Amino acid sequence: MREYSSHRELFDYHWDTLDFVIQEEVERILLMVSNDEQSTVLELRLVQGYSIKETAKILNKSEAAVKSSLYRATKHIKLRYIS
Repeated sequence: MREYSSHRELFDYHWDTLDFVIQEEVERILLMVSNDEQSTVLELRLVQGYSIKETAKILNKSEAAVKSSLYRATKHIKLRYIS
């Protein structure tokens, strides 16, 4: 039983560390976008998991505006990653 417990603690530590690394990378990516609206749309959609419809409602924007912001943000990030 002790062996299982120590493996479990190592597993938990690994996930805590991995979560921190992922969080840092997400923050770095969010800083790549050109404006706050795009950053907010990315965070709501990709990090928090809201749908297009939910994101539009939260931001008081149309679904088309949210899709457009998401498209522009991802295009900007791709260009920054490539260069």
